[in-house]
Amino acid sequence: MADREKGKNMRISVAMATYNGARFITEQLDSIRLQSLPVDQVILRDDGSSDQTLEIVREYLETYELAPAWRITQNGKRLGYAENFRAAVEETGGDYVFFCDQDDIWEPDRVEDMVSEMEKRREILVLGSEFVPFTVDPDAPSVSRSVLKSFRGVPDKRLEWLRDQHNPKKFTPAVIEFVDIAGLVKGASKGEGLGNKFLANIRGCDAIVHVVRCFDDANVTHVEGSTDPLRDIDIINTELIMADLEMIDRRIDKAQKNAKGGDKRFNHEVEVFTALRDYMNEGNLARTFECSEDDAAMIATSDLLTLRKTIYAANLSENDVNQPEACKYFTQVQELAAKEGSEVLPICAKLEADIAELDDPDEKAMFMEELGLQQSGLDRLIQCSYELLGLISFLTDGKKECRAWTIRKGTKAPQAAGKIHSDFERGFIRAQVIAYKDLEDADFNYAAVKAKGLQRTEGKEYVVNDGDVIEFLFNV
Repeated sequence: MADREKGKNMRISVAMATYNGARFITEQLDSIRLQSLPVDQVILRDDGSSDQTLEIVREYLETYELAPAWRITQNGKRLGYAENFRAAVEETGGDYVFFCDQDDIWEPDRVEDMVSEMEKRREILVLGSEFVPFTVDPDAPSVSRSVLKSFRGVPDKRLEWLRDQHNPKKFTPAVIEFVDIAGLVKGASKGEGLGNKFLANIRGCDAIVHVVRCFDDANVTHVEGSTDPLRDIDIINTELIMADLEMIDRRIDKAQKNAKGGDKRFNHEVEVFTALRDYMNEGNLARTFECSEDDAAMIATSDLLTLRKTIYAANLSENDVNQPEACKYFTQVQELAAKEGSEVLPICAKLEADIAELDDPDEKAMFMEELGLQQSGLDRLIQCSYELLGLISFLTDGKKECRAWTIRKGTKAPQAAGKIHSDFERGFIRAQVIAYKDLEDADFNYAAVKAKGLQRTEGKEYVVNDGDVIEFLFNV
C-alpha cells in the first residue's frame, strides 16, 4: 500500500458466484458504498447467475445511481476458483478483488496459495470467509470490523455418536454464522448512530436475533432509563420499517415508470407495493402482510428488512430463567411474538457468561446441572436459529472425517451431493442412505443394518431427511 498514491481512485473488481444470490452480493456492495472508499469502478463478473439474482443486483445499482460505473459483465460460463480470481484481476487490473464465494471458501485448499500471495500484496478482500478484510487505509476501521462475526457449530448428538464410533481424523459439525451488531438508536433509518451501516449489516443476514432485556436491576443501566421490552422492540422495528418504506417508495416509482412505458404488467406491482406501504405505515411488519403466494414472491424480491424471520432472545434474571412464564416481561414478549409469528427464547446472559468461562466439560456439566439447565442458552439459540431458517443436516462418516452438511428442508439428493462438491451433483448416480435411527438401533453395526435391508439406494428424486447418513456415488 505504501507505493500507491494517497487518495488515488481504486479499481475494484467483484467476482460473483452463482449460488450466493442477490442478498449476499448487495451486502458486499453496501460495504463498499457505505465506507465511502475512493472507488473508481465496480465490475460484477457474472458466471451464470439466475435471472432473478441479476435483476435484483441491477435494481440495486439503479436505486443508488451507481450505474454505469458499477456494472455487470457476463462471460456466459462458470469459472473455477483460481480462474475466477485471475479473471477478476485481469478484468480491471484491480487494486482490490472481492471474491464473493461464501460457501466454497471453506474448502480453501485450491486457492490457498493464491490468496496468501495476494494478501501479502494487500490486493485482495475475501468476503464471506474467515479471512480478515482489508481497507484502503490499513489503519482505518472498516464496516466489517464494526461487527463481530462468529461461526458456531450446531449441536448434534448424532454426529458426536458417529465420531465416537469412527474416531475420525477430522470432526466437522454444521456451522451457522452469527453477526453481533452494535445497538441501534432512534433515527438510525435517517443515519443516526451507526445508522446505515447497522441496517446494511442486517440486510446481509437471513434472520434476526433480537436480544431484549427482561429483568430489573438498578445496577445495570438502560439507555431509555427503564425496563420495557415492548418499547425496546418497537424502537428497533420502527427503524426497520422506516428503512423498508424508503425501499418500497423506490420500487413503486420504478414500477410506475415501467408501466407508463407500456408494460402493463407493472400495474399490479404498483398495486401490491402500494398496499404494502399503506399497511406498514400503520406500524406493521412486512412479514405479517397477508397476500397471495405470487404476490409474496414478488415482495420477497425487494429484500425488505422486516421480511426476515425473528427470534426474540428474552434476557432474564438468574431467578427467572428456569421459570420464564413467571416473569411479566417475558410473557409480554411472548404475546407479541405470537402475533408476529416470531420465536421467543428465554436466556440469562449472566449465566451464559459464567458457563462460557468454564473450559472443563465435566465442570461445565456439573455447573449446569446445579442450575437445572440441560442445555446452555447458546446451544438452544443455535438450534432455534437452524430450525427457524428451515435448515437440516445430513451426515457423512468414516475414518477420515465425520461431518454434518447443511441443506434446506426439501432438498433432493443431487443438490445435497453438490454441497460436498459440484462434481458430486454434476455426475450424480445414486445415494446409499441409512436413517440415523436405524443405525443407532443396530448399535452402529453397519453389516447388521445392511442385512436387515435398512440401507436404501435412492435416486435423483429422493428428498433428503434430517439425520440421513449418506454415501454418494457419482461419475464425471
